[in-house]
Amino acid sequence: MYNFGDSDSDTGGGSAAFGPVPTPNGDNFFHKPAGRGGDGRLPVDLIAAIPECKPGFNWSEFGECQVSLPEKEPAKALGILLAISTFDIGQNDLSAGFKSMSYEQLRAFIPNIVNQFTAGIQDTLDTNTGPLGCLPWSVMYIRNPPPGTLDQSGCLKARNDIAVEFNKQLKQAVMELRTQLPQAALTYDLYGARHGLISHDKEQGFVDPLVRCCGARVNDYNV
Repeated sequence: MYNFGDSDSDTGGGSAAFGPVPTPNGDNFFHKPAGRGGDGRLPVDLIAAIPECKPGFNWSEFGECQVSLPEKEPAKALGILLAISTFDIGQNDLSAGFKSMSYEQLRAFIPNIVNQFTAGIQDTLDTNTGPLGCLPWSVMYIRNPPPGTLDQSGCLKARNDIAVEFNKQLKQAVMELRTQLPQAALTYDLYGARHGLISHDKEQGFVDPLVRCCGARVNDYNV
């Protein structure tokens, strides 16, 4: 399994690039800093823990999804073609846009992001971007929002609208990739899965899905 992604699926790239990630990151699951920007397991960890990832994949004692290959076809000849690849890309691009562009400017810039994204993917693809308006940093400073600012889940509606538009254009790009890459199985829909969890948080055992995983907020300061 190969993962290419930003902070949501960072398996240590941020730590390697910018230095060790300190506690409390990693404390909740690994019980120590794990070089990741979060305190628990990531989606890639949960996928890798599925006993049978898909027909032809078997769970090994090493905790990996290993491919069962015919003896006449060595693994090195098939390589990444029989692997699962995940691309968790787009969220940070849009987040940076929120800081420097209006919503209309960012909406107009989405095709450029999608084109850059698909230009680098000619193998496999497995994700769209999540509901950015539900991220804690999107809502933590909002005070007395005007009617219509938040959706029924308490998320910032305008930012989610941008994420939906990004995913709409990305979905079209994925459809085009499917015609170009008929041997690849492309799966898609991170937004729906995440927003579904947030919308039914109590049923899933979450106390408050809009609170940051690490640190605390005291008197308008993040600690």
